Amino acid sequence: MIDTHMVAPGAVLTDESGTLTAVITEDYGLAVEGIRYETPDIAAQVATGTTNVDGWTFWRTAEGYTLDDLGELAGTS
Repeated sequence: MIDTHMVAPGAVLTDESGTLTAVITEDYGLAVEGIRYETPDIAAQVATGTTNVDGWTFWRTAEGYTLDDLGELAGTS
């Protein structure tokens, strides 16, 4: 995804309802409320306060694609 420029640092990701947000950091982590997390899963778990969240299907781009969708489009999943 990163190599194909489908996402870029500074891009805002949201959950399906659009209420929870994460920002892609310069080193391609995800920041939730200003704290950087290494993986989409951990960022989603922190954002929701639960442990059973798949961050690859939880976070969405402004266009509505999940990170998993982008991986498929880029041929990396």
